[in-house]
Amino acid sequence: MSTNELEQNRSIFPFDEGLINNLIKILSMSDLVKYAKYDHGRDKCFLELEDAIDFVDKSSSYLFKIEEFQKIIKKEN
Repeated sequence: MSTNELEQNRSIFPFDEGLINNLIKILSMSDLVKYAKYDHGRDKCFLELEDAIDFVDKSSSYLFKIEEFQKIIKKEN
């Protein structure tokens, strides 16, 4: 999905509102850099890297819950 598609379909993701907003912010800034429409300074890049690491850290708990739910469903079938 593109960043715009993700934003339009945010309800299908199991993340809370703050977490999905952070993901969209990270991807939007990445899109600007990718298409050479924005040049980050080194310090800004490190801050955005920290945001991305924070997102992965926080979102992994959601993914674990999904994997556990899938295991339960498979056992019941």
